[in-house]
Amino acid sequence: MRHTNLSAAISVGLALLSIGPVSFANSGGEVSEQKQLCLKTAVAPGEIRDYLIEAVIKGKTPSPDGAEPVDLDTAFRLNVRHRYSRREGDGLLPLEISLVDGRMTVEVEVEGKKQPQTLQITPSIYPRLTVLIDRDWRITDIFGVSADRMSKSFPGIRYDNHIILFYPQGLAEPRAVGEKWESSLKIPALNETYSFTNTLVGERIIDGIRAAVLRQEITRSAREDVQGVSTSMKAAAESTFAIDGGKLLRSHVDCDVIFSAKRPPSSGAGKDEPASKQDRTYCRANIKIDISPVKP
Repeated sequence: MRHTNLSAAISVGLALLSIGPVSFANSGGEVSEQKQLCLKTAVAPGEIRDYLIEAVIKGKTPSPDGAEPVDLDTAFRLNVRHRYSRREGDGLLPLEISLVDGRMTVEVEVEGKKQPQTLQITPSIYPRLTVLIDRDWRITDIFGVSADRMSKSFPGIRYDNHIILFYPQGLAEPRAVGEKWESSLKIPALNETYSFTNTLVGERIIDGIRAAVLRQEITRSAREDVQGVSTSMKAAAESTFAIDGGKLLRSHVDCDVIFSAKRPPSSGAGKDEPASKQDRTYCRANIKIDISPVKP
């Protein structure tokens, strides 16, 4: 990989950190066949919860300069802090999210051989976010992301919106094991709307804690940015939540992101391609993310 491609990969990787159906391994105890489960979510004013976010990104993404697609082979390890405030008079609970520390590892090609290069990520690279949560534990908005960052963000679960995994809608009421339901979440400040198909898998014991296991299929429709790159995503997530308190204990997300970019004029178009695809090129990236509390 040339130096220019390395710079592009690092730039794209930092912006991406996004996260296809997937099968999940059972871990942390067997799923029990409880008849019904529900979450009783609660947090204390001023409570701090630190989470480790590990992401692996592989595939290709359109080059920022319109050249050949950039190879992606990047891993992230982020320590993220959630600091809860007090509910305001309007019933909204502010949650502040910040990066404590992190690093990314990029595979680069040197003299025909791939070698890992690790870079530290300082908190200044990621913005401090404010999430507003209503009395029903539904996220109403996320603030703190600049217009420039939003224009460079790809669909999927990433630092900017990973909090949408923490408060699933519909689990405050008793649900039967195996029950499936639909929900959606709109984040006005990010101009994003996600659709969820939720399935209650059952109960699992995680480090001695009774937890509800939820599987979600998450989609976001294709959207084109100012550079003419259209992106869409389909993700699958399996998360466990403490039944008493509702705290997220584990989450694994596997996502396919499809990129569609305008074809450079000099590249021509395939004669056998449909007319609707002759002026575009396509590439794909797969992102796997694991989230877990930072242990003392």
